[in-house]
Amino acid sequence: MKLIVLISMFLALLGCGDGGANKIKYGTYTDKRDGYTYKTVKIGEQIWLAENLRYLPSLNGVKNSHEEPQYYVYDYTGSDILEAKKSKYYRTFGALYNWPAATTACPSGWHFPDSAEWAELEEYVGNETAGKQLKSIVGWKHNNFYDVTSGFAALPSGYFYSGSFDEALKSGYWWSATESEAAYAYSRQMFYHAHLYLNLDRKNSGFSVRCVQDE
Repeated sequence: MKLIVLISMFLALLGCGDGGANKIKYGTYTDKRDGYTYKTVKIGEQIWLAENLRYLPSLNGVKNSHEEPQYYVYDYTGSDILEAKKSKYYRTFGALYNWPAATTACPSGWHFPDSAEWAELEEYVGNETAGKQLKSIVGWKHNNFYDVTSGFAALPSGYFYSGSFDEALKSGYWWSATESEAAYAYSRQMFYHAHLYLNLDRKNSGFSVRCVQDE
């Protein structure tokens, strides 16, 4: 609980900053669908949301599907959107999406990044230590690697799979738009190492989403 509070305080401070001495190029974007204002950050030639996506049009408890869009809030098993949005996990980590939901979740003017766009981000911040560069300075339960030079502020939002939630405060998973076959797509993962991992996961998994601004 204390760690969740610290993360929330950090995000509030992040929202008030202007980039400071690190010259991180922050901005803001307000999603007209729900009125939420996101921090944004320019990294190389890309502009990313500097927070996990929070768009939450529906909830179906812990229903699984690799074909129908499904939305989740970590550790919440009900269907009341307003109640779910009061959760400390939603307020800190945003929503989780299966892959079909992720493909249409980004707002107008933004898009769901594919593997090539994730690779561009990884290369810009430093390949072998990309995870270190992209993590938030607070929030990771086991984290000896962080370096707030990118402003991406990745948090360990955990995942949903097969009816269960796991690994919040330990790992973060983010979908990419690149699929492999009918039931699988590529994702990116960070945990206590300094790397940004490339995984192939089942589309019925619930992961976080970051959006990239259209060119």
